Amino acid sequence: MKCILLRDHLNNALSIVEKSLGTNEIMPILKNILIKAQSGKIQLIATNLETALIATIPGKIEEEGEVAVSGSLLFQVINNIKDEKIECSTKDNQLQIHTDMFQGELVTVSISDFPLIPKIQETTYVEVEAKQFKKGIDTVFLAISFNTIRPELNGMYVSMHESKKKLILAGSDGFRLAEKQIDILKSEVEAISCIIPTKTLQLLGRMLDTSPTGVLKIIIEAHQSVFILDGFVLISNLVDGTYPSYEHFVPKEFETELLVSKSGLTDAVRLSSVFSSKLNDITMHIAPDEGVVKIKSSNTVFGAGEINVPGQVKGIEQFLRMNARYIQDGAKAIDDANLKISIVNGEKPIKIESLIDKSAYYIVMPIKI
Repeated sequence: MKCILLRDHLNNALSIVEKSLGTNEIMPILKNILIKAQSGKIQLIATNLETALIATIPGKIEEEGEVAVSGSLLFQVINNIKDEKIECSTKDNQLQIHTDMFQGELVTVSISDFPLIPKIQETTYVEVEAKQFKKGIDTVFLAISFNTIRPELNGMYVSMHESKKKLILAGSDGFRLAEKQIDILKSEVEAISCIIPTKTLQLLGRMLDTSPTGVLKIIIEAHQSVFILDGFVLISNLVDGTYPSYEHFVPKEFETELLVSKSGLTDAVRLSSVFSSKLNDITMHIAPDEGVVKIKSSNTVFGAGEINVPGQVKGIEQFLRMNARYIQDGAKAIDDANLKISIVNGEKPIKIESLIDKSAYYIVMPIKI
């Protein structure tokens, strides 16, 4: 194999692909990246058996071939090279790297043990804006569970709206729930219902950052999902199980509505939570007559603190005991400078959403007093 590549193209691809490397000591081959220079394409391939990532980059192929080398070592070398052009070639079980200022050899491993990458069928798919899907991940990710007791909650639920014009993304840990709807640009599928693992979302987020203005193609098969974007292909297993129905968890009618500045609320919660207990709890007193929400926390060891946040309040007076971090996560999930918080009572979930963008909401349960 012999090819010539631009350093930036190679380094950018490696920075994403190496995140899909395996760490299993029983299968050391998974720590390697497979480089293929065939049929006019240069591909970098990594897998940990749960995900596989393929990056196709431009370059000049002078001799076709394929080779497997340590992914982390290759990335460290390329990341520290400053020359614009890099020549990669194989000789005597080594990958030789040459630039104007650098010469190096990396020991290769046998490619015969490298796992086969699943074939992709692009007959049924949906296309969405990469930027919108990334925003959807950011919205629901903070609500996703990392508890292994309920594996069906260890991922983002993806379904198709009954209009078939929107994808619904959702995440929950049993105490809170976030949902984001995004427009479908093109669809060749009748229905979608799957759970994408949390680790895949982290890798997908990095991939989406490389092309925020691009179009993401999503293929959902029986046991795997495929994401295709501008030279990158991410293949992932799906979470087994059925995602629990959550529509009943979302209140439809409320007794109180609070309109408040996002920064004002999060700053106040952050300050007040300094005095919170191990439960990270704060008390929120919504006072319609005063037009404020009073946020207070106390601790027998450290003391107490209270801060008032101005807002517009409609409805009745409310007292809530909330998890401070959950409130901050909810505010962060909503992309708006002002928030609308809807409340039933101190025992029912509260709803946080934007005043303008109705495509997303965040639900969180109070701590029962």
